[in-house]
Amino acid sequence: MVIGGKEAPFKIIRILALGLLIFLPFQNCGQDFSSQNEAYYTGSDFENSECLSAVVDCGPSDEFLQISIDLENPSSFKGLSTANIVGRCNTGNYPAHSIYWEIRNSATTPVASGNEASACVDGKYSIVMNIASLNTGVSYSIYVKIIGVDTDGQRYHNVQANGTAEIDITK
Repeated sequence: MVIGGKEAPFKIIRILALGLLIFLPFQNCGQDFSSQNEAYYTGSDFENSECLSAVVDCGPSDEFLQISIDLENPSSFKGLSTANIVGRCNTGNYPAHSIYWEIRNSATTPVASGNEASACVDGKYSIVMNIASLNTGVSYSIYVKIIGVDTDGQRYHNVQANGTAEIDITK
């Protein structure tokens, strides 16, 4: 390569262009989550995920209220007095929210329930449930639902399947 020759600038430009073509596709501007740890508000699960970004404000919407339980189904809590239920959630851009939960017996009758205010943080939640009174060796279901609350105190729920989640457990 001759530095002072006519072809030197073109060779340098070609090398730089080739380098950009090789390295740009590997640029990762987003957060890297495994599927079990991906927060709903940053995921691509939504048709209108741009409404959940800090750039676009679409206002509160019950269609964005989403919750999952990220535990193996069924799960066993044999010998334990508490169950830590974890998962992903989306508050739907509401100024307040709560996560309602129930433990149901095989006849789908609630045997325990609770309501955790502001439990969804950065697209994830964790709720510790007291299961000490549950019978050993019996199957139960844990049901969770996320509820959005607007500035007037009105409560909203996503009636689609992703607005609730359920998992079977044994103690």
